[in-house]
Amino acid sequence: MATTAVDVESFLRDLAADNESFYNDTPPELKTYWPHRLVGEAAIEAIKTRWFNEYIGAIVLSRLVEKVDHPRLKMMIARQVGDEAKHAQVCERRVRQMGGRVEDYEPLPEQLRMYEALDDFEHPEEFLAGMQFTTEHEGVKRNEQALDRFDAQTRQMFSAAINPDEPFHVQIGWTGLRLLCHDHESQERARAACHQQRELHREWTGAYRERMKARGLL
Repeated sequence: MATTAVDVESFLRDLAADNESFYNDTPPELKTYWPHRLVGEAAIEAIKTRWFNEYIGAIVLSRLVEKVDHPRLKMMIARQVGDEAKHAQVCERRVRQMGGRVEDYEPLPEQLRMYEALDDFEHPEEFLAGMQFTTEHEGVKRNEQALDRFDAQTRQMFSAAINPDEPFHVQIGWTGLRLLCHDHESQERARAACHQQRELHREWTGAYRERMKARGLL
């Protein structure tokens, strides 16, 4: 096994290709949060679930700001905190318009574990590899599905207030790893975090699907 760093651009290309292969090999039912058009209670529960991810994402990202020293990267992450907070607000507003409330949402253990794992990382390149470079990259593809799976007002929420921000979040991952992963140890930490978080994300997607099916919402 190599013990020296590879060129950072080669490292990023290889890691991105590995992520793409993982996503392509994901079972079809786990490539989407919403396998068909959702209405009524099913749509409310789906948007509540999204609200929680945006809400807790803003919290863990705000803590990441303190772990990053590079000024440019720190400000990019701070901007993402604001994006996630905005997303949480528009999701909550939409839930209330649909007759629901977010206060009674109960996160799944697998859902909490994704964010606990991010909080547990000691090095910022681990967080950036696991969230922005990996999970957010998958999220861009999944978010496009929302434009076919919800009512017109919810589709407008995604297209106007959520989806346009997501490519920037992915770019934070690329920028951060480009700045931080120039030695073998940091590259290995980033790779391990990437592999861990994509597995945790797949586990959560499966658990979410099972919950929705058990409630007769999917």
